[in-house]
Amino acid sequence: MSSFESADHPSSQTLNPTPSDNTSSLPVSLPPKLRQLNNPRGHIGVGRIVTTQRDINGDPDNASTESDPVSPHLSLIDYQQTSSLVEEHQAQNVDGRMEVETDVGKGGGEQINESAATATSRSTAELSDADIIDTIISSLLSLTALPPGSQCPLPVSHIHTLLNLSSRVLSNSPSLVRLEPGLKICGDIHGQYTDLLRLLEYGSHPPDERYLFLGDYVDRGKQGVETICLLLAYKVKYGDTITLLRGNHEASGINRIYGFYDELKRRYSVSLWKKFNSVFALLPVAALVGGRVLCMHGGISESMLTNGLEGIEAIERPCEVGDVGLLCDLLWSDPSRLPGFTFNERGVSHCFGPDVLALFLERFDLDLVVRAHQVVEDGYEFFAGRRLVTVFSAPSYCGEFDNAGGMMSVGEDMVCSFQILKPSSREERFGR
Repeated sequence: MSSFESADHPSSQTLNPTPSDNTSSLPVSLPPKLRQLNNPRGHIGVGRIVTTQRDINGDPDNASTESDPVSPHLSLIDYQQTSSLVEEHQAQNVDGRMEVETDVGKGGGEQINESAATATSRSTAELSDADIIDTIISSLLSLTALPPGSQCPLPVSHIHTLLNLSSRVLSNSPSLVRLEPGLKICGDIHGQYTDLLRLLEYGSHPPDERYLFLGDYVDRGKQGVETICLLLAYKVKYGDTITLLRGNHEASGINRIYGFYDELKRRYSVSLWKKFNSVFALLPVAALVGGRVLCMHGGISESMLTNGLEGIEAIERPCEVGDVGLLCDLLWSDPSRLPGFTFNERGVSHCFGPDVLALFLERFDLDLVVRAHQVVEDGYEFFAGRRLVTVFSAPSYCGEFDNAGGMMSVGEDMVCSFQILKPSSREERFGR
């Protein structure tokens, strides 16, 4: 990923919260068709969209202090009791040899001793699907009490149950999800599980808050399993409270190369990686918030200038991501200062200019495009007269960037604001 510059991107001085109310209004360059509102909160309005910015750490002076620690949830000990039957069977193995492999994640775990698998099935059978989902969530949230980077030994049988349930839920979702305002929007996470927990702790975990995630949950970071399992478990448990869109890394051809395949092969098996990708193929590809704000991972496609949103609604899932076409553009395209549709240096899809973006929004009566897909220094960045905003939610991306992570809130009154997750040090992210 590469960051892009925007003439509409506010300066760092403008973005800093003021000591008085910990927020600051952002300069507004009004699109011609939109009117300015006088909001009683003192925010500056763009049509029905008003933008403010708040620092997640809540420090009025924007100092480098860290946010309050995330409150611990259930201990891993509580979770490990669910695998007690497997552990007891293992301890009683003949000849006293500990050669029985349980279905808790192990490197190259394609072959599991039949007796251990039977014991695991017996222990899992004693739990309902709802119990398994609750157990997964409790286990994953318990990592907040452990050093950053700690992995969660989810049993493979529980992950299979999660993926089966996720497939049923996602298969009932349309390709274009229509959402009511009053939610938070997050961009790329890329396996940075500790940062995901920080975002959820600040914004409140589901079902106390509604979320829209724009894709790219896996690859790059080292905890793609924890990241995608928690989000899928929330989706299964709370339904429309959380919406997960597909990113360009939710495709086997990409996550085979950039880390998720290796993570699954090391911790579980190649077959489980394939099953994850079968679920990814069912993810919706775009969302429309309040009938005015169009959200996707990448950007617009040339065909959308004539077909509008109908082409998105017509996408049949499950589906693979091709090298060209509408689905490819929704997941891969980028904004550019050059007019029209131009070559994309990624070698995939195209770039779209401010002129065609404005034409698309005007033609189909939309106010804003919200997308992810690119690293931006402050966690969010405007483009084309504030007609588009990029949200990127993985701070200190890959340990190679000094970027903040952003989260966008869309109020029930279509008031939009941004919360910023400051970059953290390597020690804070990985515990070393």
